Amino acid sequence: MGNTVVGGYIYSGAAIPELSGKYVFGEWSTGFTKPDGALLVSSPPAGYEISRYPASVGNITAMDNAMWTTQELSVVNTTGGRIHAFVRGFGEDGSHELYVLTSTKSGPDPATTTGEIWKLVRR
Repeated sequence: MGNTVVGGYIYSGAAIPELSGKYVFGEWSTGFTKPDGALLVSSPPAGYEISRYPASVGNITAMDNAMWTTQELSVVNTTGGRIHAFVRGFGEDGSHELYVLTSTKSGPDPATTTGEIWKLVRR
């Protein structure tokens, strides 16, 4: 896997029901020079209700701290299902649909416009 995890959101939109209640996040890239980011999704343990997650660390139970399973989300129409860009961040619209901010440059480059915004949609 890569070198930086980019935080995301617990999906609560309607367009991709199979992601409901799962944490969608990203891998910045597999290295510092090659734009090869990925989208990841973590699923809670069976029977776990994310809406009941405690607001305070002192109230976390063993079930709250149970291991989630993580897998890579495949991006259609790309080689190997990866984004082939650096994953920079995530956003959510008013309908709770998710967006991914990417760039083909690893750092700021005012001489070029390399950023894109991807909307997660169902295949």
